[in-house]
Amino acid sequence: MSSSFITSQDQERGVEEPDNAHRISNVLYAGADDIIPCIACWNCHGISMTKGPWHSSLCSVNPTWGTPPYKLQGISAPGIKKKVAVIGGGPAGMKAALTAAERGHNVTIYEKDAALGGLLKIADKSKTRWTFRKYKEWLINQVKKNGIEVKTNTAATPEMIKAGKYDAVLVATGAEPVVSKMKVDGAKSFNILEAYDKKDELGQNVVVIGAGKYGFELALGLAMDVHKVTTLTSGDRLFEVDFQGPHNMANQEGIYKNHPNFSYALNAEVKGVTGGKVTYKDSTGAEKSVQADSVVIWSGLKPRMDEAEKFLNCADEVYLAGDCTGKNGHLQKAIRSAFYAASQV
Repeated sequence: MSSSFITSQDQERGVEEPDNAHRISNVLYAGADDIIPCIACWNCHGISMTKGPWHSSLCSVNPTWGTPPYKLQGISAPGIKKKVAVIGGGPAGMKAALTAAERGHNVTIYEKDAALGGLLKIADKSKTRWTFRKYKEWLINQVKKNGIEVKTNTAATPEMIKAGKYDAVLVATGAEPVVSKMKVDGAKSFNILEAYDKKDELGQNVVVIGAGKYGFELALGLAMDVHKVTTLTSGDRLFEVDFQGPHNMANQEGIYKNHPNFSYALNAEVKGVTGGKVTYKDSTGAEKSVQADSVVIWSGLKPRMDEAEKFLNCADEVYLAGDCTGKNGHLQKAIRSAFYAASQV
């Protein structure tokens, strides 16, 4: 748990004021609720998650922690106060807005949904992601505290942004689940976001096709919600090593290998869904099937790059941030992308 801003206690101990990349122009950070909450992802303990040694690396939620000083010192102070629009109110959008506000600009967020949060809103419906929910709530609170204008239920258009005569636009339109073309017969079919929203419609037996960080977290959460869950993945792991973490390894394996409501098959080739059964070939080539009241298909995320590019000519300065750039895909990268994009304004 850390904050990049200097405190009165630091000043008493003789700690020097941060460089202009950290300086706050019109907002005073003084309360305990301003401390960025740790999400317990353990990414700060390095990239070598399975072999060690584990070393200090990059924080997922504080983009200045673990970053070489020369990168931060290279961020110039803004010359003038600007009018800034942020398209999208997910984690990247909120972080971009906060960074721009901290640099002294007037900021407005345009969010098409009824509430801020983006993909982090799935944490509201998961028993396993409460730390992410806490971080989402922290971002929302900071947006309010910093006087950032928020326009919810507002799908921004290029015409709308041009009419606003903004000096700079930060585009954070995010990503959406890839739509699967698999035909499902005799069972309900959902994508991952629908599965979180419609848990009551899933039935008892749920088959999750596809794993990785998002698919695995959904499957384990549904098992904890007393659904009987089977995960089928073509890969040789349930989730990427980078997301496992050195300290979480034993705990995670202990849960998914022993939970009574959770089973899985690695290196599985799904053949189809017919008559309420999912048929697949296991790692030995043997054909098997599993009963399914519903099927959740996870095929990854698609960046909303086409949507983002519509805003490229809406102001003299336009920057893309977060998942819509096509270069992110998880929270750490999205937050850092947003910080550095907004630091150019």
